[in-house]
Amino acid sequence: MNDRCHSLCFRCAPCVSAILLAACFVVVPAGCQPTGYLLYLVAPEGPGETVEAEFTGLENHSVAVVVYADPGVQYEYPFCRLTVATAAGSELRNRIKGIRLIEPVKVIKYQDQNTYWESMPKTQLAKALGADYVLYVTLVEYTTREPGSLDLLRGRITAQCSIYQADLAERDSAVWRGKDIAILYPPNGPAGGSVGQDDTAIRVPTERLFAEELARKFYKHKAAKKES
Repeated sequence: MNDRCHSLCFRCAPCVSAILLAACFVVVPAGCQPTGYLLYLVAPEGPGETVEAEFTGLENHSVAVVVYADPGVQYEYPFCRLTVATAAGSELRNRIKGIRLIEPVKVIKYQDQNTYWESMPKTQLAKALGADYVLYVTLVEYTTREPGSLDLLRGRITAQCSIYQADLAERDSAVWRGKDIAILYPPNGPAGGSVGQDDTAIRVPTERLFAEELARKFYKHKAAKKES
């Protein structure tokens, strides 16, 4: 091979490599493992950056999810404390290693049988429920209907969330306070409905989204990709 050909070969090498790589994608049938492997090699990393947990102390501890809802919300949605606590507990159990959840029914029963539970020191409340930590959720907003409408369904949950540790002095027991969590479902607008229609199809996914957002505070995860 003369010097001119040798020079051309080196100059064209990147192009040849690109052509060979493209050929691999064409030749290998879709769904085959080699194609997936090649895609893995050239594809960028998954969407979103890694977000560290805001609090990691729940691992291998018992936790009571205590939900506060004002009387008006409880009147309109009698089971909201139970369903929100159950959704949150289920997501935490799936995500946090070794966590032990106090049964939501037990927590609700204690709330209903103790009129002044809201004013109790949080460490005392945790001990009364047999928990190492209380995850206290205050429902600032909870509804499954669009404001001012009787027949448009749309879930809204806004909540303030804190964690209290039972074995600390009360003044030091608030070991985590997060920013308000706000969920809107469906995100792009209300769904049609009718007066008195069952709201399960809206309520359940709204509570699930809230539970997912809450649980993310306590484990390392990938941030959701923002839509352009």
